Amino acid sequence: MSHRAAFLDRDGVLNEERAFVCRREDFVLLPGAIEALTRLQAAGYRRIVVTNQSGIARGLYSEQDYQALTDHLRQRLRAAGVTLDAIEYSSPSARCAPAAVSPGLRL
Repeated sequence: MSHRAAFLDRDGVLNEERAFVCRREDFVLLPGAIEALTRLQAAGYRRIVVTNQSGIARGLYSEQDYQALTDHLRQRLRAAGVTLDAIEYSSPSARCAPAAVSPGLRL
C-alpha cells in the first residue's frame, strides 16, 4: 500500500521564521497553516514536519526545550483537529552531520 506524504518545514512554513525559535512566546503560527494542514489531512496525506535546529548544537537551547515547543505545536494543532504523523529535526550534534535536513532523517 502506498501513502502520499507532505514534508513541511516548520520555521517559515508553519510558523513565523525568527532566529532560533525555542520558546512558546516566540512561536507564532502563520495565517493559513492550520487550514493547509487540515486540507492535507482530509486529502489523506501523511503530514511530516522537518526542521533544522542548529540552536541545539550551538547551546542556545536544549533538546528538552525543543521537545517542549514541539509538544506545544502538537497541542495547538490537535485543538484544531489536526494531527501530525511525524516531526523530525536535524542538528549537527543530533541525528546527522549537516545542519540542513537530510536523508539521514527517519521516514
